[in-house]
Amino acid sequence: MQETVGTDDFIVLLKTYEEAVCQVNPCTYTWVNTATLTTYSTAFDTTLNDYVLTLTGTGFGASVTNTKVLIDDFEQTVLDASDTEVKVKITNILNTMTLNTKIYLPVGIPDGTTNLTITTGLTLDPQLLSVSPSVGSAGGSLITAVVKGVGINTKGLSLFTTVNGADVDICASVQVVAYGIVRCKTKVLTVADGPLKVK
Repeated sequence: MQETVGTDDFIVLLKTYEEAVCQVNPCTYTWVNTATLTTYSTAFDTTLNDYVLTLTGTGFGASVTNTKVLIDDFEQTVLDASDTEVKVKITNILNTMTLNTKIYLPVGIPDGTTNLTITTGLTLDPQLLSVSPSVGSAGGSLITAVVKGVGINTKGLSLFTTVNGADVDICASVQVVAYGIVRCKTKVLTVADGPLKVK
């Protein structure tokens, strides 16, 4: 069988040497090539407090129930789907950048996925949403930050505050324990009150 547009015989084997009898005539499977991905983008949605991946194209034949999108082999949440657009809430990713996105539509994998899977991929800028607790000891504390866009393989991440006009790293060690959940052991120092940022 060739995976090209056209019709092939559909054969089911009961054993490796025995061919099953088909109860319908003709017993065929049709290869189609109707879906094309033309553009995609990611944006942080402040209403959802999550990243949303938007896929646009033609011939998707998509709905919320018949479409799957996987990033780093994690199934994401399909928010909305139509013949020309699929919106996906990103619920898990291994790193801030990935080339591992898979799209499964009712008609198969769309053409035009090269940028998602080979060339450009997805890159998310970390979004710091909250820190708990928001007060701690100058001798060091363990704090947990919600940072959307970072996964468990993200490296080089830290939390910073501004002291006398300069960015000061407040973490002695950082661990990403789950998608969007960062644990920071603060350094032994006095940090002035002020907003935090993530780098």
